[in-house]
Amino acid sequence: MLVDDNTVESMTTWRIITFSVLLTLAASTANSDSKTDPVNEQIASLIADIDSHVKWPDAKTDMDKPFFVAMLGKSSLTTRIKELNRTKLPDGREIKVRFVRAELLPSNAHILVVAAADDKLSPRQLEKLKGTGTLTVTAGAIDLPIILRVDQVEIGGKTEVRMSLDLKLAAAEHLEVTQKLKKLAVTTDIEDMTKR
Repeated sequence: MLVDDNTVESMTTWRIITFSVLLTLAASTANSDSKTDPVNEQIASLIADIDSHVKWPDAKTDMDKPFFVAMLGKSSLTTRIKELNRTKLPDGREIKVRFVRAELLPSNAHILVVAAADDKLSPRQLEKLKGTGTLTVTAGAIDLPIILRVDQVEIGGKTEVRMSLDLKLAAAEHLEVTQKLKKLAVTTDIEDMTKR
């Protein structure tokens, strides 16, 4: 079969158009996924900007070391937290994400994110973290002493993200919670949040 320059050019153009369409579809799918799980977006955005929400004790403010996020359990949140690995906080400090097991919770983590799907964590294991200055965060209400909880709730037919903060637990860990986080720890409209 003979192929002239016009045919080659036409085939190339169609390949470029097809590739562009596929990229657009992939991007729209990724965006719709993030909008369907605003709890993940809220937690990830909080961690990415955490230095404006929480101040850690002196022992955990060594700027030469990465900001350490420990992730326990697997859920749809896992992928979102993975994306934060090796990004930087606004002050330039690198974020390091490590996946951990319930029986080996690290005492040097700045944040421990407990996946809602994880049911292996016991109050006794969480007790080991007392006094280590670790901010505990969960996506979904689990019956454990956790400092920061982010939930998706239905209120009057409207889906909202609700963030609750245990100030007594935070104070016990010598974590200074900023006014910005205290103001955020109320119901947040999903549509407003995803527009940011």
